[in-house]
Amino acid sequence: RNSKNFPSNSHIAPSLLHVSDDGERVFFESVSAPTKKDTTSDFNPLEVQIWRTNAKQLVPRTKKGYGNPSSIWSVWHPATDLIQAIESGQHPHAVLTGDQKNALVFNTTDYLPQFKYGEEYVDMYLLDLTSGEKHLAISKQINRIGQTIMSPTGKYIAYFKEKNWWTYEIA
Repeated sequence: RNSKNFPSNSHIAPSLLHVSDDGERVFFESVSAPTKKDTTSDFNPLEVQIWRTNAKQLVPRTKKGYGNPSSIWSVWHPATDLIQAIESGQHPHAVLTGDQKNALVFNTTDYLPQFKYGEEYVDMYLLDLTSGEKHLAISKQINRIGQTIMSPTGKYIAYFKEKNWWTYEIA
């Protein structure tokens, strides 16, 4: 919490800390302090609500009762005292590679509405947790369990697409 780049309006969530296998990174969930807008949600399941027909989702996921939109996974590098956000507003979901040196980050709302695409697709970006560099790794991938798999060594990503299994070499 005393790191020079830890956001002053945030705190570490009371969740489990995870230390990387090589001991060089500590993963944790940080939560921004609630603002007045966050504490007074307009979501009430008993009230009638009007949604636009062109909305990508019927129930906005950021409303109260659908998770904490101010909670993100971060990584602390003790050797340099650097804290880096893994998830962001642009890419609010992350999966660590087997060696915990990279993460696949994505946004489940990239290809909405679902009725138009038939499945929930995502563009997956590879985030280097040391340099902070991010680049597109897999485009329009089906976001379903078992469709994208990380190798235990952190060297490869295997994914099923277009009726074939593909591998992506992280290096």
